[in-house]
Amino acid sequence: MPVGVWNVRENVRAALTTEPSRFETLQQALTHVSGRMEIPMETWIANSGILRDFLSQRRIDDYV
Repeated sequence: MPVGVWNVRENVRAALTTEPSRFETLQQALTHVSGRMEIPMETWIANSGILRDFLSQRRIDDYV
């Protein structure tokens, strides 16, 4: 079902008028978001190259 421009515009307006949430870690942010979505976080990670890379990336300190 098409949502129309008005729906997108009103949702963006509502998002921009609220105070943003801030998190110390990516894991905290993902936990917060997963409580608001019906799609499991594993699905988001499996389909997101950026999340997959970020979660599997290692620091140089891990090797010394």
